[in-house]
Amino acid sequence: MTNKHHQLAQQYYSGKFNYTEEMKDRVSKTRFKALDRQFRSTFDDFYHDYYEKHGSDVDPIKALIRTLASIFLEYSEHLPTTYKPDAISSGTQAHLIAVRKNHHTTDKLGNVAGDEHKKVIKDNSQRNLARAELLKNMLVEAHMVEPVRLEGTMRNFADRLGRTITGGTPIDGADYMSFWNMVLDRTKNYILDDIRADMPTKERVLAEIEKAQTYSNTSLDPVILETCDWVNSRNSILEMARGNYIRFGLHPLRPEADMQMYLYDGDTEKLYPARLLDTFKPVVQNILRWAPQGIATEEACRTAARLIHIHRMRTDSEYNAAQTAPLVLDTLDPFVAEPTHKEVQEFDALIEKFEPFLLKYCPHLIRTGGLPDAYQGAQENCEIKPSDIGETSMRWQRRNIPATEVAALWDMTLPSEFDPKRAKEIKEPSHGKYVPQRAVHSFSSEPFETQKGEIWADRPYDHLDEMSQDLSKALVSCLEILVRNPDSPDFHGVRYDLKRGDIALDIAKEHGLADQALLPARLGRDFNKLVRQPTLDIANNVLAEKRHANDNGGQPTRAFGSPDVTKMQTVLKKERPYFAGPGPEAMTSDFRIGFEMEMLRRNYTSVQFQKNWETSEDNARMMMMATKLEFGKVERPAGNDTEIKVLDFNGNYMSFYDRYDKIRTYLSKLKSDPAIQRAIQDRNPNVIESYGLRHVSLTLARFVEIFDCLQDEEFNQGRFEMQRVEHQKEFRRDMEKIFATRDQDIREICEEWCWLWEKEDLEGLRQDYTDAWYEIHGRQALEAGPEPTDDRVITPSYGSPNAPGR
Repeated sequence: MTNKHHQLAQQYYSGKFNYTEEMKDRVSKTRFKALDRQFRSTFDDFYHDYYEKHGSDVDPIKALIRTLASIFLEYSEHLPTTYKPDAISSGTQAHLIAVRKNHHTTDKLGNVAGDEHKKVIKDNSQRNLARAELLKNMLVEAHMVEPVRLEGTMRNFADRLGRTITGGTPIDGADYMSFWNMVLDRTKNYILDDIRADMPTKERVLAEIEKAQTYSNTSLDPVILETCDWVNSRNSILEMARGNYIRFGLHPLRPEADMQMYLYDGDTEKLYPARLLDTFKPVVQNILRWAPQGIATEEACRTAARLIHIHRMRTDSEYNAAQTAPLVLDTLDPFVAEPTHKEVQEFDALIEKFEPFLLKYCPHLIRTGGLPDAYQGAQENCEIKPSDIGETSMRWQRRNIPATEVAALWDMTLPSEFDPKRAKEIKEPSHGKYVPQRAVHSFSSEPFETQKGEIWADRPYDHLDEMSQDLSKALVSCLEILVRNPDSPDFHGVRYDLKRGDIALDIAKEHGLADQALLPARLGRDFNKLVRQPTLDIANNVLAEKRHANDNGGQPTRAFGSPDVTKMQTVLKKERPYFAGPGPEAMTSDFRIGFEMEMLRRNYTSVQFQKNWETSEDNARMMMMATKLEFGKVERPAGNDTEIKVLDFNGNYMSFYDRYDKIRTYLSKLKSDPAIQRAIQDRNPNVIESYGLRHVSLTLARFVEIFDCLQDEEFNQGRFEMQRVEHQKEFRRDMEKIFATRDQDIREICEEWCWLWEKEDLEGLRQDYTDAWYEIHGRQALEAGPEPTDDRVITPSYGSPNAPGR
């Protein structure tokens, strides 16, 4: 998250976008300011009223959303994206429940429908995931955003999130939508799911209205849904509308109007460019179906009025010129700027019949800002007011909106036939690579879940306080909202320790230091300038190459790495004062490495390490995790358990021997230093604690264990299977060389390194290490817990489940 992403997220809540230096080449300052004023008065559906009403109570939630948006926008900035509006908590089934319960809205329906509404959310979510798997193949040029991936996961731990982050204030639909506004405002494509598949017949609509208006208990045939049901979703209507504002150049952040909107047709299994009329008709259907049943169709009514407004702007030059920021038609896609005579005729005819209906029966449901005076006049003259929305409006609408007028209008809203000539060509994936089959996203597999029986489990997450744990979960979930792209299926990881590596080693040598661990104390304030920043610059360059390079053609690629975690750390530090806690004031080292390890476990298909990675204990832990992944010893939620490539700093595959040799060579070099030798002899951990040798030496021991397992089936006992490694030729290279040194390695680990380990580190390793550890620490240390005075095992309380009294 560069500052620009975090600052942009803050601007959404302030209600005013800033004209930046970066925008000078895109739009004049005068035009930008006019667009911003017009957008705020007429088109913006951001939840300013909600946040103003709740005041400081929602500050923690705003901070969380700003954090999520910052990390996602940074991570995905290079990717062309596709947004697919979904019904999640709303939709057809939710509306039918609200009508049956004599309730006026699907918003917070759980308050009146309880578990019945939870089932609707679950059914909608699973169907949305299935549709995403289908629709992602329609537009392989872009990466599809699937909203339910974030919301579904966060709902699973929302209760605890409410304690640790928000101080008890629940995350509202408005909060999720605030995030999605920030995401969809930068999307390049919209796909609107099939509007015909779930469209009710006129007879069905009239039967529903009669049942609602007579408060009848009679049953109608159940509704079986196939699509994302966006037509009947409150928020999806607003998302579709926002897409139209962008492609007509009415959004101040998107003056180029560089966005395409498509409709999916299930009959032909193709995408078609969506005319403004094609998006207007479903909105009218929403109003005609639900308003007479008493539903406050606010989102649909305000959207319908605005789309009429936009149509008049593009077809009436005098009307357009009267606006604060008129459409600049010659800069827009001719498909939307220059509608055909047939479309204009059909649109005008529908407006002529529908607009009087809207003004007569629904003026209380419209936001009139920026619209013609007739809308404000209709609202003032109507006996029902916006302040009456609730049970009063529900009963008034049922009593006053006649089904006969719905019947007269319905046929005019039926979708038009698609022009076969305008079907979007479906591109075949060009990467040409075999891609292991992956499972569809599952809400039952949350980030940071414990794997039963995992060999050599390394879980920094378990040492975090609850607040940090929940932030970690939310942030990983945020990074998983993109559906795997068929043309760019990889997810690259970049792992750099900014305090270690080749630059640090070179400078340590210049200063006559035995190792880089001593550099921070020697360099003081210059450490950041001489070591950390240059290392970060290299890591950023590698990450940029990973994001923009695709060896076999295809699309820009998903990639994440240590530089992103550094930026995330900066944002969290700014937002931390708003989080309820208790918890630390800054991101801890366990937070950082735990987060990267979880991204590796769940998502990466390759991970590239820095030069001299072996000098960092965190790198060693990541390397161990990657190696376990290669053997399929770590369960991944997508089921692609062995799909990982381990790369060196040049991007070449790193064989198992290369990994082993790097670590043993580094340890051999260290122990030649007199200070290290004395510390080993004296068993003095304080001298060498900063070197991180516990995990480095432990990784070497585990590498030797793996080697022996692969040579001796009886010793192995089924722990490691070479046939599971995907890149066997590269992995096996030079492995036989380990024979020459493994005995010495075991001896030196026993004599010089294993005393640094914790007791749990011995699990799954040969008995030699346990015996050596026992000789040094004694039976009491082996069989009992730590001494009460051992401050190395004191953990911060922060409300942690491991804290005293919990």
